[in-house]
Amino acid sequence: MNLSIIYQENESGEEFCRRLLKEWKESSYDLLEIRGIKHRVVDIKDRDSKARRLLNPPRAIENCLDPDIFCGLMLLNRIPCGSAEDEENKIRSYNVLVSDLKILAIQIKTPGRGKEKVKYIKEIENKKVAEWARRVMHLLGLDFGLVKINLNSRRKLKVMRVDPSPSLREKELAAVLKRIKEIYQMEKIMLNSEVKLGADPEFMMLNSRTGKMLSASEFFPREGVVGCDNIRIPNRQQRPVAELRPKPEISPLDLVDNIKQALNTASRMAPYRNVKWLAGSQPVGGYSIGGHIHFSNIQVNAALLRALDNYLGLLIFLIEDAGPAVKRRKKYGYLGDYRLKDYGGFEYRTPASWLVSREVCAAVLCLAKVVSSRYHLLSKHYLNTLESQAAFYEGNQAFFRENFQEIWSELKRTDIFPLYAQELEIFRELIENEVQWDEKADFRKAWKIYTGAKPASTAKREGKTTRTNQGGSIMASSSTPLSSNVSRRARSQHNVRISSSGVTRSRSQVTPERSGSNLRTGSSNQSTGRIISPQQIRISRVIR
Repeated sequence: MNLSIIYQENESGEEFCRRLLKEWKESSYDLLEIRGIKHRVVDIKDRDSKARRLLNPPRAIENCLDPDIFCGLMLLNRIPCGSAEDEENKIRSYNVLVSDLKILAIQIKTPGRGKEKVKYIKEIENKKVAEWARRVMHLLGLDFGLVKINLNSRRKLKVMRVDPSPSLREKELAAVLKRIKEIYQMEKIMLNSEVKLGADPEFMMLNSRTGKMLSASEFFPREGVVGCDNIRIPNRQQRPVAELRPKPEISPLDLVDNIKQALNTASRMAPYRNVKWLAGSQPVGGYSIGGHIHFSNIQVNAALLRALDNYLGLLIFLIEDAGPAVKRRKKYGYLGDYRLKDYGGFEYRTPASWLVSREVCAAVLCLAKVVSSRYHLLSKHYLNTLESQAAFYEGNQAFFRENFQEIWSELKRTDIFPLYAQELEIFRELIENEVQWDEKADFRKAWKIYTGAKPASTAKREGKTTRTNQGGSIMASSSTPLSSNVSRRARSQHNVRISSSGVTRSRSQVTPERSGSNLRTGSSNQSTGRIISPQQIRISRVIR
């Protein structure tokens, strides 16, 4: 991988540059001014790679040097930003050295009589400070730097500033250089492994006659392929949100089939008509739901997380219902939202629930596969300015729509894009036609899932019986998932026309039905497109 590293021309920067030039024969450096401050740019060449990564881009450094931009970015992301008062009233300060999302050192300084007391702690000793430091670095667009966080007299943590070119001890300098060597080798390691995908998308249930929410815990157990999440209704034992936990797969299309089977299982456990199954951001009341995507056989790093935001999260942002998404992001789904998992991988938590249709589900998971497998070739930053992050949290889809063609072109240039081109095409058609999903529509129809024979009024009464008989004692016919016996290669070699359920697609303009459509036209900051029920868009495709 070709690398460029930017470091301020201070004592540590000079030593940093000297060691990099000594380590790599094919390397050179140049000078660059950022806001009147001289920086060194070290270029390391890799003739075997077309990938290029810039560590600490100029825009990210500018975000640190301008106090107004810095505090603006922190406040947008609900991270408290410190002031001069917090500096005067601090109990202690934490200086956290971060490189590529790894915590290399945490220094604690405590004011004392005369001289400050200094000590170093491990990440496990203050996980919250470490988590804040990672988030701050990601939001600024930095790859390495020193984050200063104060604990004030009110026992509140506040981020004070970030130094993208800190003065480093020998041990810290060696740790940063070691991480740069690992980044240089990362592409070769990555190409020898296959990313595995998993997911736990959520949905909610609504009585279509009364408009009241049905709690998922009335039908589904806590554990299993179909279950309910950990959120409780206040003062009640009920858990409102249902969750699918399909088996992870190397192939995103196999994962889609597993999700379909999980939905069929859920339908047998809750076989009721006059009940809506809803996906999206906030389809019922104030309850937010998500479409978490799991990644294994790969480690999270700054470049990967940045690519997930810019090439996956941003495209989902452009097809979701903007209004509920804005409400959801007040607590959930912020930029760079991820969580490490016990199995060694991580889950990406920024997107809303994409269960709105099988085609959207397939497109999202195929895009997740492309981005995670080739993130080293996807280096653009569309979300590293105050204006862009404000547009993201305000649901301003028009702000990013002008970037779509560039994003799409970059994705198409990756070598694995053609493997999933047909599934991904729905993104292009929906975004170019300014169509968003409708999270008030029952997505079972879009998936061709059996909607049940029992009235909704019996749902609550029979919920516990259904849950204990999840093995199949409830006889309810459901739509048959695509047979796993038919190979994907065989399907791709035959000229078979498939009428897709839900948000489907064609090679031509998306055209909503003339009657009975649920659409919204016009433009605003939040959405400039139409909202159309997945059942009201019909686009067919030919598999060649």
